[in-house]
Formats: sequence, C-alpha cells, structure tokens
Amino acid sequence: MFHTPPHKAAVNKYAGVWASMSVLWADTLAFNRINGQLQDLTKEGFKKQLGFIQSELQELAEGLESDDKVEQLDGCIDVLVTTMGYMQRMAEAYGCDLAQAAELVGANNLSKFPTSMEVAMQSVPYYKAKGIPVEVKVNEAYNVWVVRNTETGKVMKPVDYVSVDLSKCFPTLQ
Repeated sequence: MFHTPPHKAAVNKYAGVWASMSVLWADTLAFNRINGQLQDLTKEGFKKQLGFIQSELQELAEGLESDDKVEQLDGCIDVLVTTMGYMQRMAEAYGCDLAQAAELVGANNLSKFPTSMEVAMQSVPYYKAKGIPVEVKVNEAYNVWVVRNTETGKVMKPVDYVSVDLSKCFPTLQ
C-alpha cells in the first residue's frame, strides 16, 4: 500500500541503497560462514550475537554524543551487519522465512498510519486515558494520518491496530 513513495526524488535519492543492502546481506552471510558463527546455533551463540549488536549500538551512541558523523555512519552499518548476523542464525537454527517476516513487519509498520481521520481521532482519548499526550496530523502526500507522542515523537498505534503474527514465518510453529 505504501511501498512506492509519492515523489520520484525520494525513490531516486535512495535507489542505490536497496541494491547495496542485498550485497551487504551476502557479504555478512559469507563473513559468518567463514568465521564459523553460523555453526553455533545454541542459546549462548545467540547471546554472543546479541552482545555484538549491543556493542555496535554503543559505538553508534558514542558517535552521536561526540558529533562524529563518520562513527555514526559506521555504527549504523555495523548495527545492520550484526543484526543481519542474528537473523541469519535464526534462519539456520529455526528455518524461519526472513523475507516473509520482513514483508509482514514492513506492511504492519505502515498499518500504524490510519487512512481514516475518524480512526486517528479515536486514538487521542485512548492514549489520553493512559496519560500519553498525542497529536494527530495528516500526511497529504501519502493520504494517511499520523498519531504521534508529543513528548517523544514516537509514532503510536491507532486504536484499530492489529499486531503482526510472525509465527507463520516458522515452519515448526505451523
């Protein structure tokens, strides 16, 4: 529903990134196969991989704190690489369909933007009752409404939001 941005410039600006992601995925897979990490599919192996992600997140935070743009970019890519490594372990260990999961989560994230003003406005009292201040704005380019926490800037789920079911991405959970 929202996969194509409404402005051609947005598509052109990031066109090379998407191609590079598949190369990065392949490079990460090769890296993990070469170093043997995909052979350790134990809980301890997953904990180690999570530690790698946390370490890269810390480096990203340090780059932000010191206004080091190069370190921030390096941190972002390293977070992706280590997260891809975690995902690759999951695919090896559990046979999960990562492509299906990515599509489901992407579509589900976009479902956080109601196409109905009524649904968006019903979300305001829902969050107010929980003590969360929100605002509702329209995004005319995409013809959707955005419900946002005014303190944190986080996009909030509308009242009719349905969580994604990723269990169908695991053949053993069917």
